Amino acid sequence: MTLDAVTLDAGVVDEFCRGVFPAQGGLACYEYVNCDVMTPPWGKRGPPALVLTVRLITYEDDGTTRMIRDVKEQQVVFAGAAEPLERVQAYLAAFVDILSRAFDAVGDNTTWETLMPHDFVHADVLTLKTAREKADFVKAFERPSRFGRWLARGNNASALPPEDALAPPKNVDDDKSL
Repeated sequence: MTLDAVTLDAGVVDEFCRGVFPAQGGLACYEYVNCDVMTPPWGKRGPPALVLTVRLITYEDDGTTRMIRDVKEQQVVFAGAAEPLERVQAYLAAFVDILSRAFDAVGDNTTWETLMPHDFVHADVLTLKTAREKADFVKAFERPSRFGRWLARGNNASALPPEDALAPPKNVDDDKSL
């Protein structure tokens, strides 16, 4: 992919993200800081991508006061730069919705305190050919291999999910249906 194949405009995505973030609930918040369309400078060099700087904030609540426990800020690749804008917007809106629901469902902060912002991103959902609208992406995010494991836990959860639950599905090609 060359820079000529870039369809995402960082300014348009920035304005959209400022309107849809943060994802928040329970004792956690996932905030948008800024974005850029660039070739990520870390890891294996690849094509240009949509890179969001995001912040994961966890809180403690002693019953009378809510205090910040931890703040982690990180640049994360969310999508390829050639993805259509409307599809990325639907993906991001679904991401914020489902992550807010997961934060509420779990309720505590012990689940989130050892995770980094990139642990929440499931860019493999963008490879699904049938996902076009926010509802399609929400349905894909609800799978147990993504956010479904947290949504199903409810407010009685206190342990982290199994380590392999944080990994994307082993074979994305097997997951062409939502």
